[in-house]
Amino acid sequence: MPVVGASLGAMREPVDADQPRNPDDDDDESDSDFVPESSEDEEEGEEEEGRELSSEESGDEDEAELVNNIPFKIKEIQDQLQQQNLLEQSEERQIQFISKYRRYLSPQTEAVQKLVPIENRNFLYRMASGWEWENTRALWLVKSLASKFPKLLYEADDANRGALLVAVIKERRDFIKAVLESDVEQFHFNKALASSGYNYENCIHLAVISKGPKRLSSQVIIQLIEKASEETLAAKDLRGLTPLHRAVDYARCTRSQVDIVKALISRGDKAFDELTGEPDLFSPYRYHFDSRRRFEKEESQRIEKKKVTSSKSLDKAKRVTTPTPPRAPLEALPGSAHPSRPEGDLKVSSEKDRTAAVKKANHDLYQRNGWDKAKRDENLDSKGRDGKVGGENLKDTTKAKLADDSSSRFPEPSPGFIQKLTRAPTTDFGRIPPSHLPYQANEARQQVSSDVARHMVTLVAGPPLVSVGSADRGAPDADVSVKPKRPKIATTHSRTARSSKTSWNSAETPSLEFADAIAKELKLHYLRTTFEPRAEAGSAKADNPTGTNKRQTPRTHNCAIAFLFGENKEDNNICFDFPPTPSKRVERINFTDFEASYRGLVFDEVLRYVDFRRVMLDTAVVRQRHSEAAADSGAGRKDMVKFFDWLHEKNVRNIIKVIVEDRAFEDKGTSQANDEKWTPHSDEAIEQALKRFDVEILDWRKVDLDPKTIWDAGRDSNLRELHLWWSGNNAILRSWSEPDGLVKLGNLNKIELHQAQNGLESASRTKTNIEEFKTRLQNGRDALGLGSICVEYHKPGNLLKSRPKGHTQTKEFDGRRQIDTHRWLTIMDTFADGISRLGPPPGFPSDYLKHESLPEELRRDVKVALLDDGANFMHRAIAGQLQNGRSFDSGYENPDLSGAPGPFHGSTTGHGTYMAYMIGRVCPPVKIFVCKMNVIRQEGGEKARFTARSAADAVEFAVNRKFDIISMSWTVQRIEDDRENNTADINRLEAALERAVKAKILIFCSAPDIGVASNQVLGLYYPFGLPTISESIFKIGAAKADGSMYGLAGNQSSVDFILPGHNVELREGDKIQEEDDIPKTGSSIATALAAGLAALIISCVRLGAIYNWHRKRSADSNAVSVDSLRAVKQFAAMKEALVRVSAGYTEKDRRLEVEGFFRDPSKLLDMDSVYSTEQKWEKITQLARDLVSSSTQARAAQF
Repeated sequence: MPVVGASLGAMREPVDADQPRNPDDDDDESDSDFVPESSEDEEEGEEEEGRELSSEESGDEDEAELVNNIPFKIKEIQDQLQQQNLLEQSEERQIQFISKYRRYLSPQTEAVQKLVPIENRNFLYRMASGWEWENTRALWLVKSLASKFPKLLYEADDANRGALLVAVIKERRDFIKAVLESDVEQFHFNKALASSGYNYENCIHLAVISKGPKRLSSQVIIQLIEKASEETLAAKDLRGLTPLHRAVDYARCTRSQVDIVKALISRGDKAFDELTGEPDLFSPYRYHFDSRRRFEKEESQRIEKKKVTSSKSLDKAKRVTTPTPPRAPLEALPGSAHPSRPEGDLKVSSEKDRTAAVKKANHDLYQRNGWDKAKRDENLDSKGRDGKVGGENLKDTTKAKLADDSSSRFPEPSPGFIQKLTRAPTTDFGRIPPSHLPYQANEARQQVSSDVARHMVTLVAGPPLVSVGSADRGAPDADVSVKPKRPKIATTHSRTARSSKTSWNSAETPSLEFADAIAKELKLHYLRTTFEPRAEAGSAKADNPTGTNKRQTPRTHNCAIAFLFGENKEDNNICFDFPPTPSKRVERINFTDFEASYRGLVFDEVLRYVDFRRVMLDTAVVRQRHSEAAADSGAGRKDMVKFFDWLHEKNVRNIIKVIVEDRAFEDKGTSQANDEKWTPHSDEAIEQALKRFDVEILDWRKVDLDPKTIWDAGRDSNLRELHLWWSGNNAILRSWSEPDGLVKLGNLNKIELHQAQNGLESASRTKTNIEEFKTRLQNGRDALGLGSICVEYHKPGNLLKSRPKGHTQTKEFDGRRQIDTHRWLTIMDTFADGISRLGPPPGFPSDYLKHESLPEELRRDVKVALLDDGANFMHRAIAGQLQNGRSFDSGYENPDLSGAPGPFHGSTTGHGTYMAYMIGRVCPPVKIFVCKMNVIRQEGGEKARFTARSAADAVEFAVNRKFDIISMSWTVQRIEDDRENNTADINRLEAALERAVKAKILIFCSAPDIGVASNQVLGLYYPFGLPTISESIFKIGAAKADGSMYGLAGNQSSVDFILPGHNVELREGDKIQEEDDIPKTGSSIATALAAGLAALIISCVRLGAIYNWHRKRSADSNAVSVDSLRAVKQFAAMKEALVRVSAGYTEKDRRLEVEGFFRDPSKLLDMDSVYSTEQKWEKITQLARDLVSSSTQARAAQF
């Protein structure tokens, strides 16, 4: 199309201002009278393009005349375009035409805009809105006006809509294409795209939801997206939705929409940080899955409604008693001669009766052929809710009635009729499989094929029975002639052959296949950006694979969790570190124990990273048995194969970053006295470990890794960044740059070259070798037509990964220091062992603790939230009790995993593992949820302490999850000085604790162990000193072996109970790794034992209630029941139960003795006891009744 190149300045002769002017006088002017100006004038005119003309510049009419004339001239322009189609073919005539009418085609002054409606002064707006101009071949005018006067595109009407926005609303495809082909500057184009109507929907908002027979093609939508700024793409409408939110709605998840979403992701990264309005606050990812649930709900309601309608229709049809011939056409009814109809068979007096008779005849025909009623009812209605079938109006009222009546729709015909139909694959997606919901990440996904998921065909009664096949699936932008008011899950609207003029593309119907692809794109992009470095203020665009700008606030691991799962109630994990705490020692692991310890972990199918430090499987026994086979398989390690197989079984499929430590450390700072010589993994094992995963960043730290191994492991992945560990040998560099090696990895754009050791060559020779390596790589890429690879070189340095700041290496505590065993611990260990061994009473179902007949509260385990520095999930004594966890750690200061929190399944100092051990020691049935907090140490040898911020975060989380007990074996001190001020976080902690009390969560906290102190000093230690909840939490102090108060615990009057806490030994055979400054003495130990005892009391009451339920005693007013369980979980009832346990408890003696209460039950439950299982259960039930009396239960029920 020619582009107007001449000046569009004023071309008209001046006239006498006093002479009245007829707007129609210009009709006599001829186009041939126009004479182009000089080239100098053209340049001057081009500089003034798009500027509004003042009344003085117009020369030939004042503003008042213009106001009167412009509506007539606009109409005249419209008529001229309709008559002069040749204008499109002549650039000269186009120039003359625009010059002649320039005064009316250009933007008007503000005064004129106030007096003349926009459709009478802005010709672009007129073309975009009401006038059907598409067939006038006037696209050249759209391009010219948009290029010369871009302000016309966003000049707003009364609803604040510009011409381009109106064109998108009305889906004026040709208009939008013409604007895209014009020479509009980026500034003006974006301004037009950003303009929004009354509900703040801009052009991109509306373009991405375009639908109907004239919907915008995906190419056009993508072009609009590419013209928009990031701010426009992140703009929110009245409901708080960005264009990305709208584009990922399940109702729009079609084949072409996948490309649109990719374009939005590429151009509009900022939208990922935008949330919907209150109260949902959905990220784009969570909004997508919420739209799935809404879609599912509407579809279920529609199916139920259809079944009811179908049932009513069948009942109505049954009332017609006289049979009719099969598939009787209208001609076969009374009043028409037909040999197949006996005379007097059925009397029909009206068209309505004739229609009913046809439906009855078809119904009888299908019944005789044995077609299943249930299958018929499951078919979806082909008629949309807007009264259209297949996107077109049903002009024939009889046909409309037939299509609307569900009794006239039938399932797949019998084999005798199958040749008459052209059917597409059918399926019923009335409910979205749970494997496609974000909170069921660890369950096996159903692999729904694109053909099956693509859609169900609905048959419409009446001859002919046909179902039109889908159009070419390779045309993602084919127009779809359908506009359903409400979408249907994985269904296709059928159309009859006689009404089908537009080919139907089944790829433009929402389906799980496309929805899953869109959801994965969102997830992958966000997780990729968590590895991007933080930007400095005003920094330029970063050179990164996602093509986005560096952001001021980096996206962290916790940000990713919130983006994907919100509160993450299902505790999905998106990373895995093992071993969880770094150590210079090689960790020897029994893989069976590993699987048992981590069986409860739930992983998303996409992991942010996997980091395996040096770990060695304990395979000594296997090697002895299969020494000959081991020799044949090579000396290389294969340990990682098992770990990656385990991840695959956990449904992990994509891993953004993989780190595997596979080097033998030989530096002086590493002690390997007790380690066997480290052997790297074989190439075959590396390939086998990675082959089933899509890895994007690979950092397998094996020196001089074979390039073929990298190729075989990564050729089916989107491998874009590769870390190579190099010995310094130039031969390795040459092999890595071979034409048949790394250069063939199409997505690879970055190599981090780490020199693992000092080589034999000089620094200058090494530099030359590296430069030649880069050159060979680039030459190989150029030969294949692939993009360049950035290579960054790292000199030999520290071989060990850095630890979190302030943390030190752990040492093993072997439990050799022995003291006199506490009677307290001896009795409780015996009772706990008896509870662990207790089997079901005679006649109970095998799943008696979780039986479906039980009330939900009785089926739930006792849950304790342990707020500490993590816990070692591999510790055999507690592996079965550690359920899951959440990390509130500040994260590693490690460039490899920037911002990643310390794993909750590892204890930073050993303290958390010790506390978990004590809780589980007293209450074996307990389920412990680990909340890992941030541990810091200061200079001067001060003990480790937790930060107030992580404490507040952990308590807030525990309150929201409504655990039965919160155990806090620590205190946090309020600090207000020049060095540190944690007042804001302390206030948050205080508010969270108050919420916990109101939620009736039992809170156990330890004394600060600072010795005797005033109330004012104790008030600085939280939660112990918080006065507002002092009477509603359990404050625990430590006792010595003889029961006296541990000196540092302070005064007895400041605590509620005193429990063993001085040199508490582990059970025989158990050991825990811990730091030197984490004591085995103090109130922290006592607090864990108290929390465990409270969990044991709740467990006993639960067991008693379950026993009575199965024995049908729950109705007895004196029996332990679910009401007893509810009561004992309240503070007052639990305190009364603890006092009952300690017979000698007084205000002056607050020791919590257990001998009098648990000694006899311990003997009865002992493994050598002569008592039967039934008698043991009766004893536990009686014990539960003693702990929660009827009066206590009644009082608790009042609150």
